[in-house]
Amino acid sequence: MEIIKELDIRDIELKIFKMFKMFEDNRLSFNADFQKKSKTWSHKQKSLFIESILLKLPLPPFYVIQNLEAKFIMFDGIQRANALLQYKNNEFQLQGLDILTCLNGKTFDDLKCGINVGFFINHVVIEDTEIKLHVLRNSMPMKIVLDIFNRINYHKFDN
Repeated sequence: MEIIKELDIRDIELKIFKMFKMFEDNRLSFNADFQKKSKTWSHKQKSLFIESILLKLPLPPFYVIQNLEAKFIMFDGIQRANALLQYKNNEFQLQGLDILTCLNGKTFDDLKCGINVGFFINHVVIEDTEIKLHVLRNSMPMKIVLDIFNRINYHKFDN
């Protein structure tokens, strides 16, 4: 019962473009301790995530902690955010796509001209996609943050 009093979580919805801007302005960063626990995605995994966005599939939320300076520190969704940032910076080409196969080999800049794949796709489709951030207040004990991280990543519950 005591833990319930300590939970302070709210949701924010924003466009991926805004998330890019928050990283550029250093208002959003990665938690290094949690980043070490995250397995680095392959180019194919990153590509399939980008394809999911282009297909407008529902995305899982990102989890962040808001610190006392009103900055956000991401502790879950790091690989997805990295994939978005790396793709925006043309650090990889899409590969191994299952549905939008004509986009294999394309970078973010290649999408700026737009491509017709039966429907029109361009970089704005990515930037205008809304994502959800679950925001944990800085006052939340780290034990609870770690528990949340473990629950959403490992799905292990002890009996």
